[in-house]
Amino acid sequence: MCCTTDCAASTVRVEIMNKKLFLAMSRRRVSSPQTTQQLWDAIRITSYQRQIPDVNRISRYMSRIHGVSEDEVRRQLSYCVRDGLIRLVKRLGYKGTKIGVEQESYRLPKPKSMVRDDHDWYCFICHSGGDVICCTSCHRVYHLACIEKEELPEEDVKNKFVCNVCKMCEGVEENFKIKKSQLNRLLTFTCARLKEKLPVTIMDRTVPSNSSYISDRTSSVTSHQRRASGAASDSNIKWVTDDADAAWRIRNLIYCPMDLQTMEKKALKNKYKSLAQFRADAQTIVHNVVIYHGVHSPLADMARQMFRDCNYDLQEIRQCRDCYRMSNEKLDRHWFCQPCRPPHQLVYAKQKGFPYWPAKVIKVDDKDVHDVRFFGGHHQRALIEKAFIRQISVNIHSLQVKKTSSWNKACEELKRHQSLLDEMRRSTNDFTKFESSEDEVEDEEDSEDEDSKLEKENIEDEDEEDEEDEEEAEADQEHDTDDGEEERISKDLPKTESVSEPPAATEESLTIPSPKKRGRKRKHKETEEIDTEEDACITSTSVKRKSKKDGTSQEDTVTSSCEEPVNRSFATQTNKKAPITPTVSSKEIAKAVKEALEKQKCEFDAERAELEEKREQAVANAVRSYEQDLGRMQTEHTEVIADLEEKHRAAISEVKKKQWCYNCEQEAIYHCCWNTAYCSTECQQTHWQKEHKKVCRRKR
Repeated sequence: MCCTTDCAASTVRVEIMNKKLFLAMSRRRVSSPQTTQQLWDAIRITSYQRQIPDVNRISRYMSRIHGVSEDEVRRQLSYCVRDGLIRLVKRLGYKGTKIGVEQESYRLPKPKSMVRDDHDWYCFICHSGGDVICCTSCHRVYHLACIEKEELPEEDVKNKFVCNVCKMCEGVEENFKIKKSQLNRLLTFTCARLKEKLPVTIMDRTVPSNSSYISDRTSSVTSHQRRASGAASDSNIKWVTDDADAAWRIRNLIYCPMDLQTMEKKALKNKYKSLAQFRADAQTIVHNVVIYHGVHSPLADMARQMFRDCNYDLQEIRQCRDCYRMSNEKLDRHWFCQPCRPPHQLVYAKQKGFPYWPAKVIKVDDKDVHDVRFFGGHHQRALIEKAFIRQISVNIHSLQVKKTSSWNKACEELKRHQSLLDEMRRSTNDFTKFESSEDEVEDEEDSEDEDSKLEKENIEDEDEEDEEDEEEAEADQEHDTDDGEEERISKDLPKTESVSEPPAATEESLTIPSPKKRGRKRKHKETEEIDTEEDACITSTSVKRKSKKDGTSQEDTVTSSCEEPVNRSFATQTNKKAPITPTVSSKEIAKAVKEALEKQKCEFDAERAELEEKREQAVANAVRSYEQDLGRMQTEHTEVIADLEEKHRAAISEVKKKQWCYNCEQEAIYHCCWNTAYCSTECQQTHWQKEHKKVCRRKR
């Protein structure tokens, strides 16, 4: 009774679980993506032939090209119409017996008519449609049979299911910690290696061309004839690359486009945070290729091989990132001698058919099988059992090794590796510090880049300040030139007599500040003030006055502060009897400066004209020399050609004067008849028995 009760309870639980799973699943697409593309080809080619793509014409095409039965074609057409991949159109006929009769035809989907939601249409494992469970963290969907039972949550599967891909991408590998920039740097090497496994464009496909004629008068081949001749080997069918409508095909079939070029760009931009994310993108490429080209297509096999190589490379990165980086960079020929962090165990390993050889132990599995990489040569890998492993400290003579050039090269690499390893040990005894050395180097490079940027900005600021100083120096030189010109002009002017009673003037105390030293970072306002002072001191005033005590005349010259860089205060006193000399006007100074500038400009124009004339003369000489060389080369070429033609004619004439064996085309010495001769009796007998005895005109 208890067993019956337990069985009934378990049955109820199973039914409840199945009901929950049934409610969690959704039917996103039913049609096969490969058959869908074949139906698209049939509709397109039939439309190009100006015929209505109805079910009969499409069935004939599918039977002739792909060997698909009519029932399967009808079922797949209904699936595609249900999924929105093909449009069913009904319209009245307008030709012949079909006038006024309603006809059903199929059309390609309209551009951008497909509604995209948050999830894919095909299972991420088997790449086909049907009832699927959607992941709540990504766009991937899965069949219930394609995932393990342990992956499903116990309650609320529809809202709590998270796929293994998301769990791996979000999780953190405890035994593998690496800086993000270093990880993406290694993944760029992986992308470069994977590109050798796949073509550049993985979405190119071949479809039948428009010459595959489908008409009502063309009968489809029987299944027996198709099996005998092969449906895909029809000689009347031409295959072309379908580039025109590739975009809308990809948009309607591929939910998340991905290729190796996109993965490489993401790695260069440091987008990957873990190896699992990179692996997920590579698996997405396989998913897309299988959907677009078919599970048994050659490109799908290449994609699966690429994914296997990707898993292998990612495992190599997990085992030793330094080995993977150095084997891809190969900065010098001694890259294998560089020690890793932490360093590998060094052993002598013996492979079948080879002697003991120095090697690094990459890893050791649970069965004590050593994965080693040998020194010397091409640094090959091998799996060696523990019985064929010897410690590196063993006596070489006990190994009974025959020393060859390859052995000596491997030992040299081993010694170099050991010396570099000793240097590391002398620097520190803790090898865990070396694990972050590369990251520290990268941080130092970043800091050096920042320091270089700051130094560059400082240099630019100093250059700007130097330019300002040069401009100020030029301005000072111009003002000094103006002052000298002013003194020269004032000396040349005639002196006038003093006025007997000038107007009375009051004493004015003027204090002129001394200019500050010009620094590197002078403000614009300060520069304007100094320029104003320098303009004010273009002219100087000379005042003569008589001393009342000694009766002698004294001349006081008042100048601006720009001539003497010291602070001083002076008073300008005017006397009624003091003579006044006239000042030089700014117009005369400007006129003199203008004349000097015009003179300098004329000299510059003359020099420039002279340089231009020399340049034109040099160009003319170069052109003349080139034309002379070209003419000489053409003459020599003509002479060589004429000589060769003469030798050729002589050789042909010499050949025509000789007779040649009719059988082997060597020079003949035996004459047979009017157009036949031989080089030997063997050729004569051979040719005579073969054909010449029937046509020979020699009189017997």
